[in-house]
Amino acid sequence: MEKVESEQNDTILPPSATTQMRDIEAATARLEGVPVIVQEVWSSEDCPLVMLPYLAWARSVDTWSDSWTETQKRQAISASLEVHRHKGTKRSVQEAVNALGANIIIREWFETGGEPYTFTCILAEGSGGTDEFVESLMRTIDLTRPERCTYEVHQGIDSGTTLAVASKLNPAVYTRTIGLEWTVSL
Repeated sequence: MEKVESEQNDTILPPSATTQMRDIEAATARLEGVPVIVQEVWSSEDCPLVMLPYLAWARSVDTWSDSWTETQKRQAISASLEVHRHKGTKRSVQEAVNALGANIIIREWFETGGEPYTFTCILAEGSGGTDEFVESLMRTIDLTRPERCTYEVHQGIDSGTTLAVASKLNPAVYTRTIGLEWTVSL
């Protein structure tokens, strides 16, 4: 009889609990010994690499790619709050793109005398100009730009700025209009 009483003191289950309920309680009792430091899991700097996609989801990161480097993933998570604070502005586009590690300059239509509600992103040579990176970049811009704006991404060096010095110029223009069509001109 003493044994039954000591078991009942270690449990929150009622005396009428089934064997299955007792087995579940015994299995989950071992979870108390697993160390989970909540502050580490919620920090983009300290979060384990395998947990980053879940942290990105929890922080509403709009664009995510498993092919990104660890640094890009952590920067995207860190920048998410500021991007969402200013979503739909030039600043949010700049912050979201900077989190990917791209070196760009954004020029809006009123700065260049272009068509109203357009802007141009000039991507510096050496800023990860692969097709996959540019596609990820444009997806990021699509999710943070003002909805009424269309844009172009120019890859290469802009002669009107001191963006970067490169030994070769490989210019390409990627145009995104409202909708899902992309045009690439070389």
